[in-house]
Amino acid sequence: MNARNLLAVASVLVAGWLTSASAWAGPATDLVRDKQTVMFGIIAQPDSAERAKKLKGLFDDMLDYADLARASLGNKWHKLDADQKVEFSDLLEQLVRKNYQRNLKKMLGWNVQYYSETVLDGGVVEVKSRAVHKTDSRQDPLLLDFKVKERDGKWLVIDLSPEGASLVATYRSQFTRILDKDGYPALKAKMQKKLAEKLE
Repeated sequence: MNARNLLAVASVLVAGWLTSASAWAGPATDLVRDKQTVMFGIIAQPDSAERAKKLKGLFDDMLDYADLARASLGNKWHKLDADQKVEFSDLLEQLVRKNYQRNLKKMLGWNVQYYSETVLDGGVVEVKSRAVHKTDSRQDPLLLDFKVKERDGKWLVIDLSPEGASLVATYRSQFTRILDKDGYPALKAKMQKKLAEKLE
């Protein structure tokens, strides 16, 4: 086989591999990619009540708030009474949405690639994404990974890891330290203060 034919075969193989890789992505990657694509379009719009409503709807449809709340407190979750659990969960929902929105705004000038989907223990699927700056090749890529799990036939995100730092693990470290030292009222106050800060 001559060089030209070898090149043609190689091109077909590479094209086939890329197509297959996309096809192998699976429902977890489909969820993350599809939701984020819509979110990027909305976050680029001027700030408004309608924009905020659309984003909240997308976040609510994508994130497993109940799992995030329990996991972010670990074994401290059971030390909250029923009213505290409801109150904490509501505050955490708002914090997660605010942090997620901040990350989306930071990535508006970047091209996002979803390049890996791995099945972990307990039916959790990890979706890895990598963002490359659209105009400045000197910028280091931004990494954002998702842990996704199926609940009642629906895929939901149970953790996010910007630059390898698990959101759940970070929250758990901060929250449990505050609970141990100053109790739930102090944790509630700190979460409310964080929510009151202006979104960058």
